[in-house]
Amino acid sequence: MKRKLMMIILLMTSTVFLLTTAFKSVHLSQDTPIFFDDFESFISTNQLKTAYTVWEDGAVLDIALEKGHVNSGVKSLRVDVVGANPQTLSTSASIYHLLQFTESNWSEGTGIRLWVSNLSRFPLSLTFNFKEMRNEFWAISDDCIFYLENPDQSYNQQQGQYGNLIVPAFYKGFLIIPFEGFSVPEWNTAKGNQNLDLSQIESFSFGINITTTELQRLYIDDIQILSRADFNLTQISGNTTVEIPQTGEHREPYSLTLPPKVDTSSPPDPEWTIEASSVAGVKIDADGWLTIPAGTRPGKVTLSVDFPTTVGMEKTDMVVSLFDPNLGEAQVLEEIVVQDEIRTIENKNSAYLQFANQFESWASKNRTWFVLIAISGVLLLLIGITFLQNRLK
Repeated sequence: MKRKLMMIILLMTSTVFLLTTAFKSVHLSQDTPIFFDDFESFISTNQLKTAYTVWEDGAVLDIALEKGHVNSGVKSLRVDVVGANPQTLSTSASIYHLLQFTESNWSEGTGIRLWVSNLSRFPLSLTFNFKEMRNEFWAISDDCIFYLENPDQSYNQQQGQYGNLIVPAFYKGFLIIPFEGFSVPEWNTAKGNQNLDLSQIESFSFGINITTTELQRLYIDDIQILSRADFNLTQISGNTTVEIPQTGEHREPYSLTLPPKVDTSSPPDPEWTIEASSVAGVKIDADGWLTIPAGTRPGKVTLSVDFPTTVGMEKTDMVVSLFDPNLGEAQVLEEIVVQDEIRTIENKNSAYLQFANQFESWASKNRTWFVLIAISGVLLLLIGITFLQNRLK
C-alpha cells in the first residue's frame, strides 16, 4: 500500500511539474506582455547564467544577479565589461538568451524595450539581435532609429552609429528599439528569405562593443517586447469625438503620423478603411476624410489604416465616438457601454482561442512532453481506480 501511495505521489508531482513547465508563459490576457523578464524569477547567479549565456569567444564579460540596483522589483542583471578576450583578442561581447516557445510569437510587437543603467564615465556601445526560428538573424541597422527615456518619462529620438546604440555616461532609463530598425546583418550565415517574420522567434542576444580599457559596469532590467498599445510609432491624428450633423453631411479629416524609419524616397500610400462600426452609413475616403450623414445614430467607429514601411505593411487604428447633441447624454453613454460590453466578450473569446491555438502549437512541437503528460494522466487514473477497488474489498 505504501509503495502504491508513493507511486501516486511521484506521478502527481511529475505531472504538475510537466504541466507547469509546458504552460509557464501562455498569454491568457491581452494585458500580459508578449515577452517580459524582470529577473525576479532567478534565485542565484548560477541559475541566471544558464538562461543568459555569455559568448565564450567574445570579449570578457562577468554577469551576475544584482539585488538592489533595479528599475522594478529587487533583482536585475549586472554586466561587468572586463576587457578584450586574451585568446581571440575580440572586443565585442554578447549575451545570448533562448526563448520558450510560448515567448516566441512577437508578431503583435512594435519593438524591444529594456531598462539600462550605465555607471561608467564613458558611453557604452550596445548591440541587439534576434533570430527567426529555422531562419535568419536580424540585427540593428547601421542607421537604426532608437529612443532614450528622458527624466520626465518622455522619449528622445536617437540614431545608431554603425549598428551600435550609444548609451551616454551615467545614463539611467528605458531604451526602445523599434523593429523597423532591424535588418539582416552581413555576418548572418543562416538561410532565410530576407522577410521579417516575428511570429516565430528562436532567441535574442544583446552585446557590448568595448571602446575603452577602463572597467565598465551596466545594469539591465525589465526586458520587454512592446505591443502597439505600449509603444505605437504610427498614429492616426484627428478628433476622437465627432458631432453628428443635423442636416446634410459632415466631413472630418484624419491623417497618418508616420514612424521615423519609413522609406521617404517614395511617399507611402496609406489605405483607409472602417474596420468596425456600430452605425451605418459612415464612410472614409482614400485621403482620410470621414463622412458622417445627418440622421446617423450615436455609436463608435473604428478607423484603420494600412501603409508600407521598410519591413512590410504596418497597421494602426483609432476609435471615433459619434454623438448627437439633441439626444440626452445618457442615451449616448448607453450606446457606448453596450459596444464596450460586446468588445469585452470578444476579447474573452479571443483569449480562449489564443490559449487553444497555443496549446495545439505546443502539442505539435513538443510531442514527447505531450505523450508523457498524457501517459501520466492515464496512469494516475488507473492507480486511482485500483486504489479505490482495494479499499472496497
